[in-house]
Amino acid sequence: DRGGRLPLSEVCERAADAIERGVPLSPYAAQVATWYADWLHKEAATTSLGLIDAESRVGEPIKNAALARLIRQIGADRARSFYDGPLAETVVSEARASGSRLTRKDLARYAVNVGPALSLRLGERVLTTAPPPAAGGLLALQIVALPRDTDLTEPLVESDALAHVLGESIRWGHSDRSLLVGDPAFTKADPSPLLDRTKL
Repeated sequence: DRGGRLPLSEVCERAADAIERGVPLSPYAAQVATWYADWLHKEAATTSLGLIDAESRVGEPIKNAALARLIRQIGADRARSFYDGPLAETVVSEARASGSRLTRKDLARYAVNVGPALSLRLGERVLTTAPPPAAGGLLALQIVALPRDTDLTEPLVESDALAHVLGESIRWGHSDRSLLVGDPAFTKADPSPLLDRTKL
């Protein structure tokens, strides 16, 4: 509603069509399936996906009719079913079975809070991303904040020094993400110093 150009129902219909036709299994998804093989093989909802020996099936189409139905339902009722109704009950019961304290009231009261965007200027470009509690955008900005502008003029594949600097940026960013980034409703961490290039 705020930033999209297509109605949610159409976006969901396209996604549902894709997963019904089958989405090619990516190398990363296959690797994740291998990591969680024990869990995938004992859960009825996932065994139907046939992700046994996933790493040997990269590129094969993975179909999920149940997910397609769910996506269409969310698109039809504008996602209300995710927060209230049978789907919400399933979400809560599965979460609580795994030790969560999530309740139906938690889901029903959920509201999106739109905070001020995070931005970083790099030369003539301004990179903008979502603020905490989302941590991925801040991490990405930190990774590109550490190298100097002159470093970024060299192609990565031709610069061992730049590869090293970016590697250290990733390590440093993940450390800050774990130690300093949290939900502003519960933490007082200010992400702006993490992006101050004059102090890096």
